Amino acid sequence: MDLKTQMGHKLIQIRQKLIDLGEVKNKTEFAKSIGSHATVISEMGKGKRTVNVKIINNLINKYGDHFEPNEFFGPDKEEDYIMFLTDASAGPSIPSNNVEKVKKFSLPDIKGKHFAFRVSGDSMIPTLENKDILVCEEVLNRLRLQNGKIYVVSSNEGINVKRIQLQKEKGHITGLSLLSDNENIQEIKIDFTEGLHQFPFLKFYLPIRRITQKGIE
Repeated sequence: MDLKTQMGHKLIQIRQKLIDLGEVKNKTEFAKSIGSHATVISEMGKGKRTVNVKIINNLINKYGDHFEPNEFFGPDKEEDYIMFLTDASAGPSIPSNNVEKVKKFSLPDIKGKHFAFRVSGDSMIPTLENKDILVCEEVLNRLRLQNGKIYVVSSNEGINVKRIQLQKEKGHITGLSLLSDNENIQEIKIDFTEGLHQFPFLKFYLPIRRITQKGIE
């Protein structure tokens, strides 16, 4: 069973649970309450349509008190989960202490511990859209960072999602530029002189999945 079909089946299970709890009267009311139509939800359940980020957000915002996110995403193992941390700015930096109460969820094809960030802003358009959700793995070996790739970067300057450009001198990393895909947005520079290993506050997360209005990529 592919990921699209698995998520569709989970959505149908949540719908039935909410009907059994009396939170909604029927399939039509459920679909309307999360901004959709009964026929669309039915097609999602059969794997004919993708459960997109709008449906996921509306479902959690409307009925989050009645089920755990893992009921929806269904982890295979207890250690397979994704921690939703906070927004990652595709614009001015978001303060790194602006972290929401941590929520956990899972995706059927993601194994191990990962992190999720919601894109905020338009500086990474057209590559990333505002409110996209990025599922990431933390980059523990910073020597593997690659110039030109997109990372979520958490530092004392804030939390950003950008392409990175490393500055090196005599083999040591002396600075970092955060670049936007939107040419109208200026780069952000983070300067340091004693090597990247001297800055434990600086963390990098590599996106491996993107949840958009169209579904999961």
